[in-house]
Amino acid sequence: MDDRANEVDLDELDGEQLRGGCFCGKVTYAFSAHHVVRTAYCHCTQCQRLTGECCPFIHTIHLPSTAVSLSIPSSGTAAQPSELAASAIDIKSPPGALRAYSTAVKPHKTRLRCSTCGTCVASINSRTGTTSVWGVHLARLPAGQIYHWDKVQPTAHIFYGTHLLAINDGLGKWSGYEHSSDRLDE
Repeated sequence: MDDRANEVDLDELDGEQLRGGCFCGKVTYAFSAHHVVRTAYCHCTQCQRLTGECCPFIHTIHLPSTAVSLSIPSSGTAAQPSELAASAIDIKSPPGALRAYSTAVKPHKTRLRCSTCGTCVASINSRTGTTSVWGVHLARLPAGQIYHWDKVQPTAHIFYGTHLLAINDGLGKWSGYEHSSDRLDE
């Protein structure tokens, strides 16, 4: 998000609420920290390829799709943004401010990008009913730290078997999802 989109009224983010969005600020989202299912650094080849060669891994936050509220501009010049749960988005015909993309390898995972700036704001998994958002897009404190970092700090490295960069940070490394796959710690 640019500086305007990243400015957040800290009183608005009290308790467990977290907000994020695209670079231009047109598409935003919010969720409560107590809904977080998983928070990890993902090293899968899908994430590597879809985020670009400059990102060997991403900070992913998985939530039930019903718990992620997206604010998307409505069509029309004076219309207020529409608020809807990620689970309510028709991925075959997303709202105009979003573009949807699924790969043939994992057609059940659909990436949603802002149609203006191209930022990938979420990934909806139709198989699990979850939505992933990325830590890099979350609101930040004036000094640059992610607001409520303690609530979304990664607990592991997932899909580490395909890592491009060795990480030695004390977090567990897994071949798939944490506690659901083989542990790969060195």
